[in-house]
Amino acid sequence: MATTVTATVATLISGLTITPGVAGNYDVRYALEAEAQAGGDTVIVSIYVGGVQVANTQISKKNDQPACVAGTAYVTNVTATQAIEIF
Repeated sequence: MATTVTATVATLISGLTITPGVAGNYDVRYALEAEAQAGGDTVIVSIYVGGVQVANTQISKKNDQPACVAGTAYVTNVTATQAIEIF
């Protein structure tokens, strides 16, 4: 599944969101391929819970070639209705 995102603000990546339905702590892992559209652009990916960025989950890649971006975080106190998202 290919998704193209052109933005200057945090934008949800299609298909990378889940609402657990049960409150608790979760080990969140993701991997994706990212490519900046121009040589000087930077791709930034972060984990969000309930619309708030999780501290220390931001990954930045500055490239114009496809690159694997993977991240993980142990998020705590997620409510049953909070979405876990990759932006």
